[in-house]
Amino acid sequence: MNNNEIYSEEMIPANNYLKGILLGILFSLGGVAVWILLGLINFYASFAAYLIGFLFYLGVIKGPVKPTNKLIGIVTVYTIVVSMIANYISFAIAVMRSLTKQGYDTTFMKCLLTEAPYNITDNPDMSPTFWINFGLAFLFAGLGSYSIFKYMRQRQQA
Repeated sequence: MNNNEIYSEEMIPANNYLKGILLGILFSLGGVAVWILLGLINFYASFAAYLIGFLFYLGVIKGPVKPTNKLIGIVTVYTIVVSMIANYISFAIAVMRSLTKQGYDTTFMKCLLTEAPYNITDNPDMSPTFWINFGLAFLFAGLGSYSIFKYMRQRQQA
């Protein structure tokens, strides 16, 4: 079986977006885990946005969902939203670690809900870290979506 047969009409009777999106979410959790783990070792983890998008795409086409322009929109929006959430979570972890080092007794939920928003807007030492990762995540999410779009176009022309 060659690659062109994978997406033939006979093998994929109908787009099953619900199953595809659920599988995509499940697959993309691997990218979120990579993001958070890299954040834990103080590494700019935003390039994991590309991985999140790619894994989401792989999960969706296992759905089975034929690659379409609608799919590109779904992948792009999902990748951007989940990348921003992953960025926020890793920032909240960094805030919690910083506060713990300074001797404050805090919890992850307190950092997630109150300390992280404060540090994003009002802390000149922590705020740049969030915004740099935010910008890089947006960039890598866009690059990932573009590369998936380009790959899909090449497959449709083959």
